[in-house]
Amino acid sequence: MLPSSTLISVANSCAIRESRREMLVLEAKGVSTAKEVGKYAKWEERFDELKRYKRANKNTNVPITQGPLGRWVSVQRREYRKLKRGEKSSMENKRIRALEGIGFKWRVSAKKVSWEVRFRELIKYHKEHGHTNVPQTQGPLGHWVNNQRTAYKKFQLGESSSLTDTRVEAMESLRFEWRLRNEQLTWEEQFKKLRRYFRNHGKQELPPSNGSLGVWLAHQRREYGKFTKGEKSNITKERIKALNKLNPNWRSYVRNEELTWNSRLGELRQFQKEHKHCNVPQSFGPLGSWVINQRVDYRKFKRGEKSSMSQERINTLEELGFEWFVSTQPMAWRLQYNNLLEYKEENGNTNVPRTYGPLGTWVSAQRKEFHKFQAKQPSLMTQERMDALNVVGFEWRLRKETKKVPWDARLQELREFYEQHGHSNVPSSLKSLFKWTTRQRSEYKKFCAGKKSDITKERIKSLEKLDFYWSLSQLAWEGQADELRKFQEEHGHCNVSCHAGKLGTWVFNQRKEYRKFIAGEASSMTEERKTVLDEIGFQWDAPPRGRSSKSA
Repeated sequence: MLPSSTLISVANSCAIRESRREMLVLEAKGVSTAKEVGKYAKWEERFDELKRYKRANKNTNVPITQGPLGRWVSVQRREYRKLKRGEKSSMENKRIRALEGIGFKWRVSAKKVSWEVRFRELIKYHKEHGHTNVPQTQGPLGHWVNNQRTAYKKFQLGESSSLTDTRVEAMESLRFEWRLRNEQLTWEEQFKKLRRYFRNHGKQELPPSNGSLGVWLAHQRREYGKFTKGEKSNITKERIKALNKLNPNWRSYVRNEELTWNSRLGELRQFQKEHKHCNVPQSFGPLGSWVINQRVDYRKFKRGEKSSMSQERINTLEELGFEWFVSTQPMAWRLQYNNLLEYKEENGNTNVPRTYGPLGTWVSAQRKEFHKFQAKQPSLMTQERMDALNVVGFEWRLRKETKKVPWDARLQELREFYEQHGHSNVPSSLKSLFKWTTRQRSEYKKFCAGKKSDITKERIKSLEKLDFYWSLSQLAWEGQADELRKFQEEHGHCNVSCHAGKLGTWVFNQRKEYRKFIAGEASSMTEERKTVLDEIGFQWDAPPRGRSSKSA
Protein backbone atom coordinates (compact mmCIF):
# COMPACT_ATOMS: atom_id res chain seq x y z
CA MET A 1 0.00 0.00 0.00
CA LEU A 2 1.27 3.48 -0.93
CA PRO A 3 2.12 5.93 1.88
CA SER A 4 -0.58 8.53 2.70
CA SER A 5 1.72 11.39 1.58
CA THR A 6 2.07 9.76 -1.86
CA LEU A 7 -1.70 9.28 -2.15
CA ILE A 8 -2.29 12.96 -1.29
CA SER A 9 0.29 14.02 -3.88
CA VAL A 10 -1.34 11.83 -6.56
CA ALA A 11 -4.82 13.15 -5.70
CA ASN A 12 -3.54 16.70 -5.81
CA SER A 13 -1.90 16.18 -9.23
CA CYS A 14 -5.10 14.63 -10.59
CA ALA A 15 -7.17 17.58 -9.36
CA ILE A 16 -4.79 20.05 -11.00
CA ARG A 17 -4.76 18.08 -14.30
CA GLU A 18 -8.55 17.98 -14.22
CA SER A 19 -8.65 21.77 -13.72
CA ARG A 20 -6.23 22.33 -16.60
CA ARG A 21 -8.22 20.03 -18.92
CA GLU A 22 -11.31 22.08 -18.19
CA MET A 23 -9.39 25.25 -19.03
CA LEU A 24 -8.48 23.81 -22.44
CA VAL A 25 -12.13 22.92 -23.05
CA LEU A 26 -13.15 26.47 -22.14
CA GLU A 27 -10.53 27.93 -24.49
CA ALA A 28 -11.79 25.69 -27.31
CA LYS A 29 -15.26 27.20 -26.98
CA GLY A 30 -14.00 30.59 -28.22
CA VAL A 31 -14.13 34.23 -27.24
CA SER A 32 -17.36 33.93 -25.26
CA THR A 33 -15.52 32.00 -22.54
CA ALA A 34 -12.37 34.16 -22.40
CA LYS A 35 -13.44 35.69 -19.09
CA GLU A 36 -14.04 32.23 -17.63
CA VAL A 37 -10.62 31.03 -18.82
CA GLY A 38 -9.04 34.09 -17.19
CA LYS A 39 -10.71 33.25 -13.88
CA TYR A 40 -9.35 29.70 -13.98
CA ALA A 41 -5.86 30.93 -14.86
CA LYS A 42 -5.87 33.46 -12.04
CA TRP A 43 -7.11 30.83 -9.55
CA GLU A 44 -4.29 28.47 -10.52
CA GLU A 45 -1.72 31.26 -10.22
CA ARG A 46 -2.85 31.97 -6.65
CA PHE A 47 -2.96 28.24 -5.91
CA ASP A 48 0.68 27.90 -7.05
CA GLU A 49 1.54 30.90 -4.86
CA LEU A 50 -0.16 29.19 -1.90
CA LYS A 51 1.89 26.04 -2.48
CA ARG A 52 5.07 28.12 -2.39
CA TYR A 53 3.85 29.76 0.84
CA LYS A 54 3.29 26.32 2.39
CA ARG A 55 6.75 25.12 1.44
CA ALA A 56 8.23 28.19 3.13
CA ASN A 57 5.96 28.32 6.22
CA LYS A 58 4.79 24.69 6.71
CA ASN A 59 1.13 25.79 6.72
CA THR A 60 -1.53 27.40 4.50
CA ASN A 61 -2.84 29.88 7.08
CA VAL A 62 -1.93 33.05 5.18
CA PRO A 63 -2.91 36.15 7.23
CA ILE A 64 -5.50 38.35 5.49
CA THR A 65 -3.11 41.28 5.96
CA GLN A 66 -0.52 39.58 3.72
CA GLY A 67 -1.57 41.20 0.44
CA PRO A 68 -3.46 39.55 -2.46
CA LEU A 69 -2.67 35.96 -1.39
CA GLY A 70 -4.08 36.55 2.11
CA ARG A 71 -7.31 37.95 0.69
CA TRP A 72 -7.54 35.11 -1.86
CA VAL A 73 -7.24 32.50 0.91
CA SER A 74 -9.98 34.30 2.86
CA VAL A 75 -12.20 34.27 -0.26
CA GLN A 76 -11.69 30.49 -0.71
CA ARG A 77 -12.95 29.87 2.83
CA ARG A 78 -15.90 32.21 2.29
CA GLU A 79 -16.87 30.55 -1.03
CA TYR A 80 -16.55 27.12 0.61
CA ARG A 81 -18.99 28.16 3.36
CA LYS A 82 -21.43 29.43 0.72
CA LEU A 83 -21.20 26.10 -1.11
CA LYS A 84 -21.92 24.18 2.10
CA ARG A 85 -24.97 26.41 2.76
CA GLY A 86 -26.28 25.68 -0.74
CA GLU A 87 -25.72 29.25 -1.93
CA LYS A 88 -24.25 30.37 -5.26
CA SER A 89 -20.48 29.94 -5.03
CA SER A 90 -17.37 29.92 -7.22
CA MET A 91 -16.02 26.96 -5.22
CA GLU A 92 -15.97 23.63 -7.09
CA ASN A 93 -15.20 20.07 -6.05
CA LYS A 94 -11.95 19.90 -8.02
CA ARG A 95 -10.75 23.08 -6.29
CA ILE A 96 -11.70 21.61 -2.91
CA ARG A 97 -9.69 18.47 -3.74
CA ALA A 98 -6.69 20.53 -4.90
CA LEU A 99 -6.72 22.67 -1.74
CA GLU A 100 -7.24 19.75 0.63
CA GLY A 101 -4.44 17.94 -1.22
CA ILE A 102 -1.95 20.46 0.19
CA GLY A 103 -3.45 20.37 3.69
CA PHE A 104 -5.65 23.46 3.39
CA LYS A 105 -7.84 24.07 6.45
CA TRP A 106 -11.30 25.50 5.84
CA ARG A 107 -11.65 26.78 9.40
CA VAL A 108 -8.73 28.45 11.12
CA SER A 109 -8.93 29.50 14.74
CA ALA A 110 -6.67 32.23 16.00
CA LYS A 111 -5.48 29.74 18.61
CA LYS A 112 -4.14 27.49 15.83
CA VAL A 113 -1.73 30.22 14.71
CA SER A 114 -0.01 29.23 17.90
CA TRP A 115 2.86 30.63 19.88
CA GLU A 116 4.95 27.63 18.83
CA VAL A 117 4.33 28.31 15.11
CA ARG A 118 5.53 31.90 15.46
CA PHE A 119 8.50 30.76 17.56
CA ARG A 120 9.57 28.38 14.77
CA GLU A 121 9.37 31.33 12.36
CA LEU A 122 11.60 33.29 14.75
CA ILE A 123 14.14 30.44 14.85
CA LYS A 124 14.26 30.51 11.04
CA TYR A 125 14.68 34.29 11.08
CA HIS A 126 17.51 33.99 13.63
CA LYS A 127 19.35 31.45 11.46
CA GLU A 128 19.11 33.74 8.43
CA HIS A 129 19.93 37.08 10.10
CA GLY A 130 21.93 36.23 13.20
CA HIS A 131 19.57 38.08 15.57
CA THR A 132 15.89 38.23 16.61
CA ASN A 133 15.20 41.97 16.25
CA VAL A 134 12.46 41.55 13.63
CA PRO A 135 11.23 44.98 12.44
CA GLN A 136 7.55 45.66 13.15
CA THR A 137 7.18 46.41 9.46
CA GLN A 138 7.97 42.76 8.64
CA GLY A 139 4.42 41.42 8.77
CA PRO A 140 2.91 39.03 11.36
CA LEU A 141 6.26 37.90 12.79
CA GLY A 142 7.26 41.51 13.46
CA HIS A 143 3.96 42.15 15.28
CA TRP A 144 4.33 38.90 17.23
CA VAL A 145 7.87 39.80 18.37
CA ASN A 146 6.63 43.20 19.54
CA ASN A 147 3.76 41.48 21.41
CA GLN A 148 6.26 39.23 23.21
CA ARG A 149 8.04 42.29 24.60
CA THR A 150 4.71 43.71 25.79
CA ALA A 151 3.74 40.35 27.32
CA TYR A 152 7.14 40.12 29.05
CA LYS A 153 6.55 43.42 30.89
CA LYS A 154 3.27 42.01 32.25
CA PHE A 155 4.96 38.70 33.06
CA GLN A 156 7.58 40.51 35.17
CA LEU A 157 4.87 42.47 37.01
CA GLY A 158 2.98 39.26 37.80
CA GLU A 159 0.03 40.28 35.60
CA SER A 160 -1.87 37.97 33.27
CA SER A 161 0.40 37.26 30.29
CA SER A 162 0.68 34.83 27.37
CA LEU A 163 4.29 34.13 28.43
CA THR A 164 5.37 31.31 30.73
CA ASP A 165 8.72 30.37 32.29
CA THR A 166 9.21 27.80 29.53
CA ARG A 167 8.48 30.31 26.77
CA VAL A 168 10.77 32.94 28.29
CA GLU A 169 13.55 30.35 28.51
CA ALA A 170 12.97 29.35 24.87
CA MET A 171 13.13 32.98 23.71
CA GLU A 172 16.30 33.65 25.69
CA SER A 173 17.96 30.60 24.12
CA LEU A 174 17.92 32.71 20.92
CA ARG A 175 19.44 35.66 22.84
CA PHE A 176 16.15 37.51 22.44
CA GLU A 177 16.33 41.17 23.52
CA TRP A 178 13.33 41.98 25.73
CA ARG A 179 14.14 45.68 25.65
CA LEU A 180 14.96 46.92 22.16
CA ARG A 181 17.75 49.46 22.13
CA ASN A 182 16.93 52.94 20.85
CA GLU A 183 19.85 52.49 18.45
CA GLN A 184 17.87 49.85 16.51
CA LEU A 185 14.94 52.22 16.04
CA THR A 186 17.23 55.09 15.08
CA TRP A 187 19.00 52.94 12.48
CA GLU A 188 15.76 52.11 10.69
CA GLU A 189 14.71 55.78 10.67
CA GLN A 190 18.06 56.87 9.19
CA PHE A 191 17.90 54.08 6.61
CA LYS A 192 14.51 55.36 5.45
CA LYS A 193 15.98 58.88 5.13
CA LEU A 194 18.87 57.49 3.08
CA ARG A 195 16.45 55.70 0.76
CA ARG A 196 14.55 58.96 0.21
CA TYR A 197 17.84 60.79 -0.44
CA PHE A 198 18.90 58.39 -3.21
CA ARG A 199 15.41 58.51 -4.69
CA ASN A 200 15.62 62.31 -4.95
CA HIS A 201 19.31 62.73 -5.90
CA GLY A 202 20.23 59.54 -7.71
CA LYS A 203 22.58 56.79 -6.56
CA GLN A 204 25.74 58.43 -7.90
CA GLU A 205 25.61 61.18 -5.28
CA LEU A 206 26.22 60.33 -1.63
CA PRO A 207 24.88 62.58 1.17
CA PRO A 208 27.11 65.57 2.10
CA SER A 209 29.61 64.52 4.77
CA ASN A 210 28.77 67.54 6.96
CA GLY A 211 25.05 66.72 7.19
CA SER A 212 23.41 64.42 9.77
CA LEU A 213 22.72 61.74 7.16
CA GLY A 214 26.30 61.91 5.86
CA VAL A 215 27.65 61.58 9.42
CA TRP A 216 25.41 58.53 9.99
CA LEU A 217 26.56 56.91 6.74
CA ALA A 218 30.21 57.54 7.65
CA HIS A 219 29.54 55.77 10.98
CA GLN A 220 28.10 52.78 9.08
CA ARG A 221 31.32 52.62 7.03
CA ARG A 222 33.43 52.59 10.20
CA GLU A 223 31.27 49.83 11.70
CA TYR A 224 31.52 47.89 8.44
CA GLY A 225 35.34 48.15 8.64
CA LYS A 226 35.24 46.65 12.14
CA PHE A 227 32.85 43.92 10.95
CA THR A 228 35.16 42.85 8.09
CA LYS A 229 38.10 42.64 10.56
CA GLY A 230 36.09 40.43 12.91
CA GLU A 231 35.95 43.14 15.58
CA LYS A 232 32.89 43.97 17.69
CA SER A 233 30.52 46.08 15.59
CA ASN A 234 26.97 47.44 15.65
CA ILE A 235 26.44 46.55 11.99
CA THR A 236 24.88 43.19 11.10
CA LYS A 237 24.71 41.03 7.98
CA GLU A 238 21.10 42.09 7.55
CA ARG A 239 22.01 45.80 7.65
CA ILE A 240 24.92 45.33 5.24
CA LYS A 241 22.62 43.48 2.84
CA ALA A 242 20.01 46.27 3.07
CA LEU A 243 22.62 48.98 2.39
CA ASN A 244 24.16 47.03 -0.52
CA LYS A 245 20.74 46.61 -2.08
CA LEU A 246 20.02 50.31 -1.68
CA ASN A 247 23.33 51.51 -3.15
CA PRO A 248 26.50 49.40 -3.61
CA ASN A 249 28.59 52.61 -3.46
CA TRP A 250 27.83 53.26 0.23
CA ARG A 251 30.99 51.40 1.33
CA SER A 252 33.36 53.93 -0.29
CA TYR A 253 35.39 55.19 2.65
CA VAL A 254 36.31 58.41 0.88
CA ARG A 255 33.44 60.20 -0.79
CA ASN A 256 34.65 61.36 -4.22
CA GLU A 257 33.09 64.78 -3.76
CA GLU A 258 35.30 66.37 -6.40
CA LEU A 259 34.09 63.90 -9.04
CA THR A 260 30.45 64.60 -8.14
CA TRP A 261 31.05 68.37 -8.24
CA ASN A 262 32.66 68.21 -11.69
CA SER A 263 29.84 66.00 -12.94
CA ARG A 264 27.23 68.55 -11.82
CA LEU A 265 29.32 71.35 -13.33
CA GLY A 266 29.13 69.57 -16.68
CA GLU A 267 25.33 69.40 -16.36
CA LEU A 268 25.24 73.12 -15.51
CA ARG A 269 27.31 73.97 -18.61
CA GLN A 270 24.79 72.07 -20.74
CA PHE A 271 21.88 73.87 -19.03
CA GLN A 272 23.54 77.27 -19.59
CA LYS A 273 24.11 76.45 -23.25
CA GLU A 274 20.41 75.63 -23.74
CA HIS A 275 18.82 78.34 -21.54
CA LYS A 276 21.43 81.13 -21.64
CA HIS A 277 21.52 81.37 -17.83
CA CYS A 278 22.50 79.30 -14.77
CA ASN A 279 19.37 79.80 -12.65
CA VAL A 280 18.29 76.18 -12.55
CA PRO A 281 14.88 75.78 -10.86
CA GLN A 282 14.78 73.59 -7.75
CA SER A 283 12.14 71.44 -9.47
CA PHE A 284 14.82 70.48 -12.04
CA GLY A 285 15.92 67.54 -9.90
CA PRO A 286 19.48 66.89 -8.61
CA LEU A 287 21.01 69.76 -10.63
CA GLY A 288 18.52 72.25 -9.15
CA SER A 289 19.36 71.10 -5.62
CA TRP A 290 23.10 71.28 -6.39
CA VAL A 291 22.83 74.89 -7.64
CA ILE A 292 21.07 75.92 -4.41
CA ASN A 293 23.79 74.16 -2.37
CA GLN A 294 26.48 76.14 -4.23
CA ARG A 295 24.84 79.41 -3.15
CA VAL A 296 24.58 78.16 0.46
CA ASP A 297 28.24 77.05 0.47
CA TYR A 298 29.28 80.36 -1.09
CA ARG A 299 27.70 82.33 1.78
CA LYS A 300 29.41 80.05 4.33
CA PHE A 301 32.74 80.54 2.53
CA LYS A 302 32.37 84.34 2.65
CA ARG A 303 31.56 84.19 6.40
CA GLY A 304 34.69 82.12 7.05
CA GLU A 305 32.70 79.00 8.00
CA LYS A 306 33.50 75.41 7.01
CA SER A 307 32.37 74.94 3.41
CA SER A 308 33.05 72.81 0.32
CA MET A 309 33.31 76.05 -1.69
CA SER A 310 36.74 77.30 -2.80
CA GLN A 311 38.00 80.34 -4.68
CA GLU A 312 38.81 78.11 -7.64
CA ARG A 313 35.21 76.87 -7.78
CA ILE A 314 33.88 80.41 -7.44
CA ASN A 315 35.97 81.49 -10.45
CA THR A 316 34.81 78.48 -12.49
CA LEU A 317 31.12 79.18 -11.79
CA GLU A 318 31.40 82.92 -12.42
CA GLU A 319 32.92 82.21 -15.84
CA LEU A 320 29.55 80.62 -16.71
CA GLY A 321 27.69 83.72 -15.52
CA PHE A 322 26.57 82.06 -12.28
CA GLU A 323 24.57 84.43 -10.04
CA TRP A 324 25.22 84.02 -6.30
CA PHE A 325 22.18 86.08 -5.31
CA VAL A 326 19.03 85.65 -7.41
CA SER A 327 16.27 88.26 -7.33
CA THR A 328 13.05 86.45 -6.58
CA GLN A 329 10.52 88.09 -8.88
CA PRO A 330 11.70 88.65 -12.48
CA MET A 331 14.06 85.68 -12.63
CA ALA A 332 11.62 83.30 -10.93
CA TRP A 333 8.90 84.34 -13.40
CA ARG A 334 11.19 83.71 -16.37
CA LEU A 335 12.20 80.29 -15.04
CA GLN A 336 8.59 79.17 -14.66
CA TYR A 337 7.80 80.58 -18.09
CA ASN A 338 10.56 78.36 -19.53
CA ASN A 339 9.09 75.41 -17.62
CA LEU A 340 5.72 76.21 -19.21
CA LEU A 341 7.30 76.14 -22.68
CA GLU A 342 8.68 72.66 -21.93
CA TYR A 343 5.27 71.53 -20.65
CA LYS A 344 3.58 72.72 -23.85
CA GLU A 345 6.16 70.96 -26.01
CA GLU A 346 5.47 67.67 -24.20
CA ASN A 347 1.67 67.97 -23.76
CA GLY A 348 0.53 70.20 -26.64
CA ASN A 349 -1.17 72.77 -24.37
CA THR A 350 -0.54 75.13 -21.45
CA ASN A 351 -3.39 73.86 -19.26
CA VAL A 352 -1.16 72.70 -16.40
CA PRO A 353 -3.23 71.04 -13.61
CA ARG A 354 -3.05 72.87 -10.30
CA THR A 355 -1.82 69.66 -8.68
CA TYR A 356 1.23 69.59 -10.99
CA GLY A 357 3.57 71.01 -8.36
CA PRO A 358 5.21 74.49 -8.51
CA LEU A 359 4.41 74.98 -12.21
CA GLY A 360 0.71 74.23 -11.66
CA THR A 361 0.60 76.71 -8.78
CA TRP A 362 2.39 79.34 -10.90
CA VAL A 363 0.01 78.92 -13.87
CA SER A 364 -3.00 79.30 -11.56
CA ALA A 365 -1.42 82.46 -10.09
CA GLN A 366 -1.01 83.99 -13.59
CA ARG A 367 -4.75 83.69 -14.19
CA LYS A 368 -5.55 85.31 -10.83
CA GLU A 369 -3.14 88.19 -11.49
CA PHE A 370 -4.60 88.62 -14.98
CA HIS A 371 -8.12 89.05 -13.55
CA LYS A 372 -6.79 91.63 -11.06
CA PHE A 373 -5.02 93.46 -13.90
CA GLN A 374 -8.21 93.64 -15.95
CA ALA A 375 -10.19 94.86 -12.93
CA LYS A 376 -7.66 97.73 -12.48
CA GLN A 377 -6.57 96.23 -9.13
CA PRO A 378 -2.96 96.02 -7.87
CA SER A 379 -1.39 93.09 -9.74
CA LEU A 380 1.95 91.47 -10.55
CA MET A 381 0.77 91.01 -14.13
CA THR A 382 2.26 93.32 -16.78
CA GLN A 383 1.51 93.85 -20.47
CA GLU A 384 4.92 92.37 -21.31
CA ARG A 385 4.10 89.15 -19.41
CA MET A 386 0.64 88.94 -20.99
CA ASP A 387 2.20 89.25 -24.46
CA ALA A 388 4.72 86.50 -23.66
CA LEU A 389 1.96 84.15 -22.46
CA ASN A 390 -0.31 84.97 -25.41
CA VAL A 391 2.49 83.97 -27.79
CA VAL A 392 2.35 80.38 -26.49
CA GLY A 393 -1.48 80.23 -26.62
CA PHE A 394 -2.05 80.62 -22.90
CA GLU A 395 -5.74 80.30 -21.93
CA TRP A 396 -6.67 83.01 -19.43
CA ARG A 397 -10.10 81.54 -18.73
CA LEU A 398 -9.82 77.81 -18.39
CA ARG A 399 -12.78 75.76 -19.57
CA LYS A 400 -14.30 73.64 -16.80
CA GLU A 401 -13.63 70.35 -18.55
CA THR A 402 -9.89 71.10 -18.82
CA LYS A 403 -9.60 71.49 -15.05
CA LYS A 404 -10.29 67.82 -14.63
CA VAL A 405 -7.11 65.84 -13.99
CA PRO A 406 -6.85 62.84 -16.39
CA TRP A 407 -7.74 59.45 -14.93
CA ASP A 408 -4.29 58.04 -15.71
CA ALA A 409 -2.64 60.97 -13.90
CA ARG A 410 -4.68 60.23 -10.77
CA LEU A 411 -3.83 56.53 -11.09
CA GLN A 412 -0.15 57.47 -11.14
CA GLU A 413 -0.65 59.54 -7.97
CA LEU A 414 -2.28 56.51 -6.34
CA ARG A 415 0.54 54.27 -7.56
CA GLU A 416 3.11 56.56 -5.94
CA PHE A 417 1.06 56.59 -2.71
CA TYR A 418 0.91 52.77 -2.80
CA GLU A 419 4.68 52.44 -3.33
CA GLN A 420 5.31 54.76 -0.39
CA HIS A 421 2.74 53.38 2.08
CA GLY A 422 2.17 49.77 0.98
CA HIS A 423 -1.60 50.20 0.56
CA SER A 424 -4.14 52.28 -1.41
CA ASN A 425 -6.31 53.55 1.45
CA VAL A 426 -5.83 57.28 0.86
CA PRO A 427 -6.57 59.46 3.93
CA SER A 428 -9.04 62.35 3.68
CA SER A 429 -6.18 64.78 4.35
CA LEU A 430 -5.06 64.24 0.73
CA LYS A 431 -8.25 65.89 -0.49
CA SER A 432 -7.98 65.58 -4.29
CA LEU A 433 -6.75 61.99 -4.37
CA PHE A 434 -9.17 60.96 -1.61
CA LYS A 435 -12.14 62.39 -3.56
CA TRP A 436 -10.96 60.57 -6.67
CA THR A 437 -10.73 57.19 -4.90
CA THR A 438 -14.19 57.77 -3.40
CA ARG A 439 -15.54 58.45 -6.89
CA GLN A 440 -13.97 55.22 -8.21
CA ARG A 441 -15.86 53.26 -5.56
CA SER A 442 -19.13 54.99 -6.53
CA GLU A 443 -18.53 54.28 -10.22
CA TYR A 444 -17.70 50.66 -9.39
CA LYS A 445 -21.07 50.23 -7.66
CA LYS A 446 -22.80 51.56 -10.80
CA PHE A 447 -20.71 49.22 -12.94
CA CYS A 448 -21.67 46.19 -10.83
CA ALA A 449 -25.35 47.21 -10.99
CA GLY A 450 -25.20 47.39 -14.79
CA LYS A 451 -25.65 51.17 -14.82
CA LYS A 452 -23.76 53.73 -16.91
CA SER A 453 -20.34 54.24 -15.34
CA ASP A 454 -16.97 55.86 -16.06
CA ILE A 455 -15.16 52.79 -14.81
CA THR A 456 -14.08 50.01 -17.16
CA LYS A 457 -12.72 46.49 -16.78
CA GLU A 458 -9.25 47.80 -17.62
CA ARG A 459 -9.49 50.48 -14.93
CA ILE A 460 -10.77 47.97 -12.37
CA LYS A 461 -7.81 45.72 -13.19
CA SER A 462 -5.36 48.64 -12.83
CA LEU A 463 -6.77 49.57 -9.41
CA GLU A 464 -6.84 46.00 -8.12
CA LYS A 465 -3.13 45.67 -8.96
CA LEU A 466 -2.66 48.29 -6.22
CA ASP A 467 -4.73 46.21 -3.72
CA PHE A 468 -7.57 48.74 -4.01
CA TYR A 469 -10.53 48.05 -1.73
CA TRP A 470 -13.94 48.69 -3.31
CA SER A 471 -15.64 48.76 0.09
CA LEU A 472 -14.08 50.89 2.83
CA SER A 473 -16.45 49.56 5.45
CA GLN A 474 -15.35 45.98 4.75
CA LEU A 475 -11.70 47.06 4.88
CA ALA A 476 -12.25 48.72 8.25
CA TRP A 477 -14.14 45.67 9.55
CA GLU A 478 -11.38 43.25 8.49
CA GLY A 479 -8.78 45.52 10.08
CA GLN A 480 -10.59 45.41 13.43
CA ALA A 481 -11.05 41.64 13.11
CA ASP A 482 -7.27 41.31 12.71
CA GLU A 483 -6.76 43.46 15.83
CA LEU A 484 -9.12 41.14 17.71
CA ARG A 485 -7.11 38.09 16.56
CA LYS A 486 -3.95 39.68 17.99
CA PHE A 487 -5.78 40.47 21.24
CA GLN A 488 -7.04 36.88 21.50
CA GLU A 489 -3.58 35.48 20.85
CA GLU A 490 -2.09 37.67 23.58
CA HIS A 491 -4.85 37.38 26.22
CA GLY A 492 -6.49 34.02 25.45
CA HIS A 493 -9.99 35.51 25.04
CA CYS A 494 -11.93 38.11 23.00
CA ASN A 495 -13.62 39.98 25.86
CA VAL A 496 -12.25 43.44 25.18
CA SER A 497 -13.55 46.03 27.62
CA CYS A 498 -15.88 48.56 25.97
CA HIS A 499 -13.68 51.23 27.58
CA ALA A 500 -10.53 49.86 25.89
CA GLY A 501 -10.42 52.32 23.00
CA LYS A 502 -11.45 51.72 19.41
CA LEU A 503 -11.30 47.90 19.56
CA GLY A 504 -13.50 47.81 22.67
CA THR A 505 -16.14 49.97 20.98
CA TRP A 506 -16.00 47.77 17.88
CA VAL A 507 -16.47 44.56 19.92
CA PHE A 508 -19.44 46.14 21.72
CA ASN A 509 -20.99 47.06 18.34
CA GLN A 510 -20.54 43.52 16.97
CA ARG A 511 -22.65 42.14 19.82
CA LYS A 512 -25.28 44.85 19.27
CA GLU A 513 -25.43 44.19 15.51
CA TYR A 514 -25.60 40.44 16.15
CA ARG A 515 -28.70 40.87 18.34
CA LYS A 516 -30.36 42.81 15.51
CA PHE A 517 -29.27 40.14 13.04
CA ILE A 518 -30.86 37.23 14.92
CA ALA A 519 -33.99 39.33 15.50
CA GLY A 520 -34.35 39.80 11.73
CA GLU A 521 -33.74 43.56 11.92
CA ALA A 522 -31.53 45.66 9.62
CA SER A 523 -27.93 45.00 10.68
CA SER A 524 -24.34 45.24 9.44
CA MET A 525 -23.78 41.70 10.75
CA THR A 526 -23.72 38.95 8.12
CA GLU A 527 -23.40 35.19 8.22
CA GLU A 528 -19.86 35.52 6.86
CA ARG A 529 -18.81 38.01 9.53
CA LYS A 530 -20.36 35.85 12.23
CA THR A 531 -18.35 32.85 10.98
CA VAL A 532 -15.12 34.87 11.00
CA LEU A 533 -15.75 35.96 14.60
CA ASP A 534 -16.75 32.43 15.64
CA GLU A 535 -13.43 31.14 14.30
CA ILE A 536 -11.57 33.68 16.45
CA GLY A 537 -13.48 32.43 19.51
CA PHE A 538 -15.78 35.41 19.92
CA GLN A 539 -18.27 35.33 22.83
CA TRP A 540 -21.60 36.75 21.63
CA ASP A 541 -22.96 37.28 25.12
CA ALA A 542 -21.15 40.01 27.06
CA PRO A 543 -18.89 38.62 29.85
CA PRO A 544 -19.97 38.96 33.48
CA ARG A 545 -19.89 42.53 34.78
CA GLY A 546 -16.46 43.51 36.05
CA ARG A 547 -14.39 41.21 33.84
CA SER A 548 -11.87 43.31 31.94
CA SER A 549 -9.52 42.72 29.06
CA LYS A 550 -6.76 42.02 31.57
CA SER A 551 -8.29 38.77 32.76
CA ALA A 552 -6.87 35.52 31.50
